[in-house]
Amino acid sequence: MSDVKTSMLKELEKQFGADVLISGSAIVDKKSEIFSISPAIDVGLGGGVPGGSWVTLAGPAKYGKTHTALTLLRNMQRAGREIYIGSVEGRLKSRDLLSVHGLDVSKVHVIQSTPDKILSAQDFLTIFEKILTTVPGCGLLIDSYSALCHAKEIEEGVGTSTRGGGAMLLAQFTRQMGNVVPVMNSVVVGVTHIMANTSGYGLSWQEKGGNAIAYQVDVKMRATKREYLLNKDNKATGQKITWLIESTALSGTPSTTVESYLRYGYGLDATMELIDLGESLGLIEQNGSWYQLAYMAKHGEKECKAQGKEKLYQTLISHEDWLGKLESEIKEMLV
Repeated sequence: MSDVKTSMLKELEKQFGADVLISGSAIVDKKSEIFSISPAIDVGLGGGVPGGSWVTLAGPAKYGKTHTALTLLRNMQRAGREIYIGSVEGRLKSRDLLSVHGLDVSKVHVIQSTPDKILSAQDFLTIFEKILTTVPGCGLLIDSYSALCHAKEIEEGVGTSTRGGGAMLLAQFTRQMGNVVPVMNSVVVGVTHIMANTSGYGLSWQEKGGNAIAYQVDVKMRATKREYLLNKDNKATGQKITWLIESTALSGTPSTTVESYLRYGYGLDATMELIDLGESLGLIEQNGSWYQLAYMAKHGEKECKAQGKEKLYQTLISHEDWLGKLESEIKEMLV
């Protein structure tokens, strides 16, 4: 290395920090912690959500977007990360937090309006900026991008026009934090809504929130279908949600679809997803009403059977080692 180049590198390091100029191999060799959402979704994403990612969950109302986001945050919490929720819509309820199995609600930090101060888009985004620049590795849920309301609208009331003011503020926030999130190894999860496109051009729907987020996003999923899960009394106990994977930060293939199970009062049902994946891969074999855990034979367990899917579900719930082996086999085959 020439003396001139060495001098230049030392000057850059002194002015901007030791790692401001690195080799490409350092980027290739860098290992990011990967966080799970649920087995089926992880498969579609190529493993899950790596630290340093922007995640967008889009879809119609009541399709489980918030619960799916909270499940990701729970898994980050289990890995020791600080969790923040921006309750922009003001509709976060105890039911939402308590229905995510395993979430430690005492360690969840919620940002919300108060009777003394209705937070504007500027207020929320300023608070989010402070969190992202001071808490390394945190998980931040913004629920939702669509509900960010410009201060002028709040002050001047209904009928006030800001010419897309909320989207412009969100674009500015995205530019400012675009480089901060990966450097700080945090994860930003944003929920956005779908609305009818009445322009007569393009798709029949469009997402609220502006284009800046679309360019910034690493992981994007859109809920496209919902099917209610009914018990024997014909009462809804949950939903089966079909997600379109639009982009992924890992090896997953865009434009693939996955199905997740949302069980009311519990959250995303990983066991049911594993059963479906196991059946599709031949790891679980069905003969009439009997289910055979074929993958357990190589582990020395030859009589792993259950009659009926509900019994199979309960069997796996009560044998965590069997469930763990099933998940490992699926990941070896698909991720």
